[in-house]
Amino acid sequence: SPSKDVQSQLPMFNPAQWPGRCRIWVYVSNRAFEAHEQFELVERLSEFTANWSAHKLRLSAYSTVFFNQIIVLGVDEQVQAISGCSIDSSVTFLKECEAQWDIVLLDGGRLARYDAGGLKVESLAQAREQLALGLINPQTWFFNSFAQNAQQQRNDTWMPASAGRFARVLGI
Repeated sequence: SPSKDVQSQLPMFNPAQWPGRCRIWVYVSNRAFEAHEQFELVERLSEFTANWSAHKLRLSAYSTVFFNQIIVLGVDEQVQAISGCSIDSSVTFLKECEAQWDIVLLDGGRLARYDAGGLKVESLAQAREQLALGLINPQTWFFNSFAQNAQQQRNDTWMPASAGRFARVLGI
C-alpha cells in the first residue's frame, strides 16, 4: 500500500470557507509560479471570482493557488448555478493568465505528482513512460485533479497511482 509516511507530508487542500458541495475546476500549470507571480495571480483570481457572474447574477465563487502550481476555481451552485457563458468567461480569464505569465493552464492532459518534496508535472504520455521505466509505481502519489467538488478534493487531495481514474489513465 502507499506509504503513510509520505502521505502525512503531503499538503492538503482545505480552504476553510469553501462549502463541501462547491463544484470545482482544477488547472495544473506547466510550471511553478514565482513568488511575485503568485502574489499577482492571487489578486487577479480574487478580483475575477468577486465579479464572476451567471446571467447577471453574482456567483458564490472561490479561488486558490495550491502547491504554487495548481489553480482551483469553485462555485457553490446551490447559491447560483453556473452557466455556459460564465464558464466561457473563466476560460477567457485563464487565457489572459496564460499570456500574462507565459504559462499553460488549459491543457488538461497533465498530471501532477509528489516527487522528492515537490510537485512534478508531466503529460499523461510522460507519466506512462515513467511508469514503464519504473520511475513511478502504483504507490506514487498524484494530486487528485479529477475531484468534482471541494469535499472530494479535501478528502482525497492526493491519490496513489493505483487508485480509480489514475489506475485507468495510467494503465495500471
